[in-house]
Amino acid sequence: MYVESLSPADGPAATYAKMFRYNVDTLTAAMKRNQ
Repeated sequence: MYVESLSPADGPAATYAKMFRYNVDTLTAAMKRNQ
C-alpha cells in the first residue's frame, strides 16, 4: 500500500487516483483471501 506518497512515474501509483485504486485493490484482495 502507498501512504502519503506516490510511486515513481512508471509505478502502480503514479497519481492520486492510481494510488487510491491500488490501495483499494490491495485491501480487497487481502480481505478475499481471509474470508
